[in-house]
Amino acid sequence: MKFVDGLDLVGIMPDEVELSLFNWGWLALTLLGLSLLGTVYYFRSQSKRLRKALARLYSLNQTVEQDALSFFTRPGLF
Repeated sequence: MKFVDGLDLVGIMPDEVELSLFNWGWLALTLLGLSLLGTVYYFRSQSKRLRKALARLYSLNQTVEQDALSFFTRPGLF
């Protein structure tokens, strides 16, 4: 075991272990990236569903010619 640049230890771990840890690090980063892509896809699909639902609600409001706010604020409701 020899010391280089202060407290850095060189030669403690075999080269295979360091390479294995390096590979596990890339695997972890890949899994993190895939989970982030999955999360983005999920939120994008949910926002598309919400946009379609709001468009249907708007067209329904246009059809019956009544807005939800005017329904709740009309006199005599409560």
